[in-house]
Amino acid sequence: MQLSVFNGIKLRYLELYSSLLGDGGDGTTRLNMIKWGFGWFLESPIWGYGIGNYRMLLFEVIGRESYAHNNFIELLVGVGIIGFILYYFMYFYVFYNLYQLIKKKVPFAITLFALFTTWFLAETGAVNYTSKMTYVLLGICIAYIRLNKSARLKRINE
Repeated sequence: MQLSVFNGIKLRYLELYSSLLGDGGDGTTRLNMIKWGFGWFLESPIWGYGIGNYRMLLFEVIGRESYAHNNFIELLVGVGIIGFILYYFMYFYVFYNLYQLIKKKVPFAITLFALFTTWFLAETGAVNYTSKMTYVLLGICIAYIRLNKSARLKRINE
């Protein structure tokens, strides 16, 4: 966390921690955005309000548009529980399979697992479903998993 690349993430978590202690600041606004978003999700839990419509709902409350600053809330409000499950199924697939590779002591699996876990945790303070990096990282992880499965099958068949 000492590298400058993590400054934004570190700042967001410190603001969130500060607001949990009752010190106010930007973290309080973010907590309210999560609370409001969860309420909107409960109003339309199956299909949501449509991708990107968190902004419009927030505008009705505070008079300005903004994304949720939380991937989980943004997706729950936008695509409901069905879209949320479909989206995060990819994550489950990657986590599960990388963990299986780690148990088999496959090289590089732990590095990908750590990177992917960090990316996943960052989604509490960022909206990553629109990020190309999300899909590049998913693609690398899935390709690594598939290549390892293919290599194991080849060794079994020999």
